[in-house]
Amino acid sequence: MKLKEKIKNFWNEFKKHWLWVNIGAYMMITMINWTGFFLGSIKFEIALLITLIYPLIILTIFYIRKSKFETTIYKIVWIVCGGIALGFPIWGIIFFVLIGAPWAPLYEAHNILRGSISILILVPAYGVAAHLIGNLVGRPDTLPEILHEIEFKVNLLDRVIGSEQMLRVHSLKHNEKLLLVVGTEKTGGTVTKILKDSVIIKLNPPICPAEDFIFAISRIINRRYRLIGYGEIADNN
Repeated sequence: MKLKEKIKNFWNEFKKHWLWVNIGAYMMITMINWTGFFLGSIKFEIALLITLIYPLIILTIFYIRKSKFETTIYKIVWIVCGGIALGFPIWGIIFFVLIGAPWAPLYEAHNILRGSISILILVPAYGVAAHLIGNLVGRPDTLPEILHEIEFKVNLLDRVIGSEQMLRVHSLKHNEKLLLVVGTEKTGGTVTKILKDSVIIKLNPPICPAEDFIFAISRIINRRYRLIGYGEIADNN
């Protein structure tokens, strides 16, 4: 059989089963459509409009053509073929060009209340059972550097904060155990080296703070950690 005849036969089969091919395409576009909505790239009104308009068009054409009854197996086969062969490539390209175009200007997004996706675009499965507590999530090369050891410019207070007694703050000592508070996260630190204008502290667990972040420093006084000062990451340049 020549290629021309094969193409002609395929086209005849396509026209014969066009309804079920389009149903498969509709199922695929609906999946892509609402996935884009839950990822925050498609507005609710657009997603709903596409979901409702497409089947109305197909049903209208169906009644005009008055297609004949077909067996269930053929319906399923052509639905699957339509979704894979037409729905995914065609509507995937259309959505990428019209909605996800990388050259399009950026606009301010307003979150719609729909669970954790209202806060950030992240697959909710990553946050199951509080697995993300104390961790940062981001794209590669966008997060601050992970620090296992840090050099501080230390600014000690005159008096200990949180103690019932008026205690004077003494200088840091070698191998002293400290508690560092970075924003809302806590990490332990051990003084490994004391320099002229700064100290080097080994962190456990490691952290990845921003360069301009300020650390609250506490030491054990009367069996409790008390605030004694704050520190900034030393500029090694």
